Amino acid sequence: MRKLETLKSNTYSLCLCDGTSVQIRGRGRIAEWTEKFALITELEACTDPLRTELLFWFCDEFPGSDFRNRIHDKCGSQADQGDWHTVTCHHIRFMYHDVIPDVLCEVDHDGDLHNIRYGSMSGFLYSVCHQSLATGGIPLHAALIEREGKGFLLTGSGRTGKSTSCRRVPAPWNPLCDDGVLVLLDKEMKYRVHPLPTWSEYTMKRSERTWNIQRSVKLSAIFVLEQSDADEVIPVGSGRAAIVINQSANQSWGAFWKKMAGNHQQKIRNRVFKNACDLAEAVPTFRLRASLHGRFWEEMEKVL
Repeated sequence: MRKLETLKSNTYSLCLCDGTSVQIRGRGRIAEWTEKFALITELEACTDPLRTELLFWFCDEFPGSDFRNRIHDKCGSQADQGDWHTVTCHHIRFMYHDVIPDVLCEVDHDGDLHNIRYGSMSGFLYSVCHQSLATGGIPLHAALIEREGKGFLLTGSGRTGKSTSCRRVPAPWNPLCDDGVLVLLDKEMKYRVHPLPTWSEYTMKRSERTWNIQRSVKLSAIFVLEQSDADEVIPVGSGRAAIVINQSANQSWGAFWKKMAGNHQQKIRNRVFKNACDLAEAVPTFRLRASLHGRFWEEMEKVL
């Protein structure tokens, strides 16, 4: 966890295990938000201006057309080879292009209210998640715990105890996050998983924890968490696992792609389900029945 110091920059680099390399930049007053986002996610100031850019600004400060024109000037004839698409979610209007990799992000801050600020930040990476689908990635509503360099997901519907389970596991188990993850295929076509922030820690003012979202661990197993009177682990077939993974993706990211146009939305639905099926075939999935006071992690160890 990194101390929340001042980075004094408006552009930050994000590198992921699948080769994604982008810069996140704030223009104008929103630079304060992008700096806070970088502190929470443990990003460093960017020194490579040639990376794909996620550019943010407040809607009442600069007109979006000016930035589209700037991208047009930057990319030349590429800007004429496809269309711009717009998706509005979590007070952010994302403008992305068929050919140009840069994404324009116009934020309606609505008076800079506390919940709007962190609610918007929770959507800053939606475009990254969207682009990861093309290479087999998938965002999930899940907790991530690590043991000896290997990652294990705890997924399930709300209030099944993911956060409580993360607090209960003893060393050498190490909880990395308890709300969301991004699963990606690395350059060797192996699944790895990046932790994402629990934004309710900030909206509810519970802590100022940080998450190193650039760090990834090998994904070794998925556990579908269920509350029970006794601790037990039961294997799940790949067909059922694919359905569970698809549902988890909808919980994590569905608010974004459901705002897309109908034809594009159906393509995304199909791609999410395909990636869920591929993940279910490659990584073992289990039902984890966990009691309130038992030692469920010992049952996990038995199957690992």
